[in-house]
Amino acid sequence: MDGERVSYDTRNGCMHCGSLTFSSEYYNAFKVLVCNSCKTQDDLISKGTAKSLYLLTDTDLKKLGSISKSNPQKKNWSPMRLYLLSQVEEAAHKKHGGPEGLEEQRRTQLSAKVEKRAAKRKEDSQKEEQAAERLKQIKERVEQESKRGRHVPTGEVYNDETGMHEKVFGDGPAVEIELI
Repeated sequence: MDGERVSYDTRNGCMHCGSLTFSSEYYNAFKVLVCNSCKTQDDLISKGTAKSLYLLTDTDLKKLGSISKSNPQKKNWSPMRLYLLSQVEEAAHKKHGGPEGLEEQRRTQLSAKVEKRAAKRKEDSQKEEQAAERLKQIKERVEQESKRGRHVPTGEVYNDETGMHEKVFGDGPAVEIELI
């Protein structure tokens, strides 16, 4: 409670059973009156799940109360934020215009993801086809050149002026080489 006194309206009691004992943790975090035995009835949801399932942003979630718990995956990771599911649903419905609006928004996002993936696959496929075509052209060019004898030496001549041997490749120029 951090030195802060919590005042409860004892006329109402627990919102589930009417008990006059309350969980100060839930009251301080969520501003709801719930006894310790009934707080198990209220589901908590992680920040990541709230953002992905209910399409809420960090700004939307900051307006809601939350509880910080150590991360169960790895203790040295950042603590996880837990939100009251009923409050998250209420905020999502308010933002998206009710359950139908939220469902429509989910469908819209899902179809956008599917379209993006399809476009990426098409682009990748086109790149693969272009690479295969370039490879085919290179292979054809190498084969044509080897058939014409460009890269296969057809003879060797000794040049008296330079003192070098020259290899002749088909109809191409002679290349000087020094024999050691």
